Order: sequence, then structure tokens, then C-alpha cells
Amino acid sequence: MKKFIATIISVLLFNVSFSQTDTTFNNLYSPYHGTTGINSLINNDSFYYALYSQLDTPDLIQNYGILKFNKYGELLDSSLWGHLDTSVAFNFGHTFIKTTDNYFVFCGSSKDSQGTVRGILVKVNCNLDTLWTKWFNHPDTLIASQANPSVIYSTLTDIKETPDGGYIITGNYNKDCINLNVHGFLIKTDTSGNILWFKLMPSSIISSNYLYDIEIDPIDSGFYFPSNRSNQAPQNISLFKTDKFGNVLWFTKVNLVSYPKYPQYPVDAEVIDSSTVIVVSTIDWENTVTSHIHNSVMVTSVNTNTHSINWENEFSFNNERDCPTLHQSIGANLTPNGNIAISTTMIVYNMGYRGSLLLINQNGDSLWQRYYAHTYSDSNNVDVQLNDLVVCDDGGFLMGGFYHKDLEMYSHAWLVKTDSLGFAPATFTLSVEEKHLVIIQQPLLYPNPAQNVINLRFNENQNSQINIQVYNSSGVLLKQEKHPASKKEYRINIEDLETGVYFIKILSDDKKVFSGKFVKM
Repeated sequence: MKKFIATIISVLLFNVSFSQTDTTFNNLYSPYHGTTGINSLINNDSFYYALYSQLDTPDLIQNYGILKFNKYGELLDSSLWGHLDTSVAFNFGHTFIKTTDNYFVFCGSSKDSQGTVRGILVKVNCNLDTLWTKWFNHPDTLIASQANPSVIYSTLTDIKETPDGGYIITGNYNKDCINLNVHGFLIKTDTSGNILWFKLMPSSIISSNYLYDIEIDPIDSGFYFPSNRSNQAPQNISLFKTDKFGNVLWFTKVNLVSYPKYPQYPVDAEVIDSSTVIVVSTIDWENTVTSHIHNSVMVTSVNTNTHSINWENEFSFNNERDCPTLHQSIGANLTPNGNIAISTTMIVYNMGYRGSLLLINQNGDSLWQRYYAHTYSDSNNVDVQLNDLVVCDDGGFLMGGFYHKDLEMYSHAWLVKTDSLGFAPATFTLSVEEKHLVIIQQPLLYPNPAQNVINLRFNENQNSQINIQVYNSSGVLLKQEKHPASKKEYRINIEDLETGVYFIKILSDDKKVFSGKFVKM
């Protein structure tokens, strides 16, 4: 298995060609005045939808809204939700769904003018008009009624539609209205957002915890959620299984690292099949020489029949995984071919924060890792944060977050659409072939689509022999040509190939220096 280790990675820069079969883009949006950022995404029929947050000045009014895009990333419509007494709203990834009755529902929280933070649940129609809003008060009703409003905190963090058409929702609150005394809870509602039951986590197995994700068991309609069992360091992260009424049936500890490494948030889970759940969490450790905190990602496969770990692998993201804000997010998504896409934000030294996408198979082997800026010229004065990812109909990935450039007052909503290999404009690829960080010049692949020949043009002469390989969509090697060094441009005859999509790989000194795809017409 490959591991992404900072001392043995090389960075390959790719240029993605647009074709009629795949649409890729890397766009910024500012639909309203102030700072905007995408929190959650939905891929639906012919459109993409994004739940976003907006922070206006000078009153620091933060709000929610929905953006509607076509498949080319063009903004078609937008709406803004809000109430007059709302001063700040909070949100995380995975809080936005499209329901079976063709409506949108999102959850989160808002802070009123007195400082009280309450959970909200909002239903919106396809015209982006708000149908209703439900408010969820602090669970400790008596204490909250007597407390200073500024210390009352309750937020909703994830939502899924249940088989009966209602919703299962996770949330967090500060128990007894004490700051840092955070506990998670589950809420089950009907389709109109009315509470059917409310469940706090049992104190016998969880002293304090955060809840940010919940998944539905396809067999018995119970629930899985990853959570810590105590908010004291080191975090004790486990996968919990409940029945359909929120009663904990069992839990399995994951992220089994030992000092000086320790488990950490954020976390996410994904149901793979009837007996497997993947849990993605993070690891922190301190370099005792430099006193620098490093981060990596732990992926755990749990057997839900035996409540045991199938395998557990750690992946180091370049130098570290992190986000520029405290509202961090990590996600695991199952792809159509059974692989697992893991999205988060990472720090690239001397470049800043970048969105990151790691693809692994169900055995925990890494297939590739990309990271994303907005443009190839972005340097360390630009930060981007990746908040959510969804798998698209063409096998590509849609990723959303925000973009911020130093000295600019506002951040912008950031939306990236890749092809099935994770390529989009401003894509960088991490590899384990090299022992140091190298930027490889990007060749131009043209024409694309092509009929008889395709050309590869480099900016400079190549200083070593290259090996060009062409594969079909099933991964079968069809053509292989070796070309001498000291050339800028190479031509490959494709007359003998049938119409379709093909993948091209270039090797130099037996190391991959380019990978892309083209369409034969």
C-alpha cells in the first residue's frame, strides 16, 4: 500500500482538456455583498445546488442561502434565508438534502441579537422559496431559562432523510449552559419538522462528545455515527450503532494510535455495504525537534456484523491536514466503482491552504491524491478551504468551499468540478515516486477530441527519454511508444483506436510525469 509521506512525494501539475464527455471547472462566486462560502452540496438531475453562508458588513449579519448551478458551473438562481433578529449563523458540511418529495431541507443554527444560539431546520421548494422554519431550543430548558442568553448554545450539524420521510438530525449543545461542556444529541422529526423523539447520549459510555455526522443502516433503519467518548485529550473516537429510536446498541473504538500521536476531529462515516462502514478521522502529533504540530488522516474499515476493525490505515497529506477556520470538515464518499473519495483541506508548505481529494480502494490502498487551488498561479497569499464533496453522474467530483486572498476584505464561494480521475483546472497531484518535492511542467494535450493524431507539447525540451502509454477506459494498455529526449513536442497516431475515451500516461526514467485523457472521435 502506498502512503503519502511528506519526504517522499512529488507534485505533478496537470492541465485538464475540456471535452464533450466531461465538464470541469474551477469557479469563484460572490452572489451577495460580503463574504460568501459554500457549506454543503447536492447533485440533482441537471443541476447542482449549494447551501452557502454569507457574512455582510458592517453589521456582521451572517445568513444562509441556496445557489443553483447548471452542469457547466453557471449560476442560475439564488436565495437568501434570514430573520431580522439574526446576527450570526453557524454551519458545517453535510447539512443540506434533497427530499423524496422534491424539496430541499437544511439545518444549522443562528444567534439572535441577545446572543442565544438555537438550532434551525428549514424547508425550501424548488423555486428556492422558504416553506417553513423550525427552531430548536437548548435541551436544558430550566437552566437555559435562567442563564445569560450569551452562554446558551445549541446547534444542528447533520441531517438525513429516513425511510418514513422524516429526518434524523445530529446536534451539539453546552450542557448546563457551561461553555466547553459540549454534548451531542439526536433528533427524529416527521416530514414537517415536528419532533418525534429527542435522545441525549448515554453518560455511562459518553462523558462528553461532539456529533457531526449520521448515516442510516440499510438493513434495519438504525443509525451509525462517529463520535468521541470524551472531549478531554486525547480524543477517544468510536463508531456507534443505534436502533431506529436512537438507543445505542454497540460501539467500536477506531483510530487506534498511541502517544505521541492522538486522535482528533473532524470525523465522518460512510456506509459501504450491509456489513461495512468506513470512518475517517484525523491524527495530530508534535515534532519534538521543531515543536510543530503535524496532521494526517486515519481511515478505518469496521465490520458491522462482528463490531471489529477490518483494517486501519494512516495517510499523510503532503505536510499536514488542516483548515483555515475552526469549522473544519472531512468527508468520505462512495464512488460508482466502489472506491472511497476522502475530501478535506491541507496545508502545502510555501503555498497555503488547499482543497484535498484522496481516492482509496476498499482494501485501504491509495490510488491517487490531488490538491486544488483556484488558479495555477495561486501562491501563499491565497487560501482555500474545502467543505463538502459529492460524486457526480459522470463519475467526477463536485467540491465546494471558500477562497480568500490576503488583503482582500471578502472571501468568495468556491466550486470545483473534476472528471472521474479528479482532474480540473488548477489541479496538483501528489505521488510517492520521488523523494523530494518537484514541480513538473504541464504539457499541452491537443487536439482533444482528436481523429487521427494527438500531440503533446512541453514548454522546454525533455532531458531524458519518455515512454508514452495509452489505456482504454478499462485500464488495458493499448499502445506504448518510446521517444528520445531533446524534443518539445511528441505526436501519437491514434487512427487504429475505436471511438471513445482513452487515458494517456507519460513516464520518464520509469517515473510518471504526466497523466491525462483524450477523446477519439
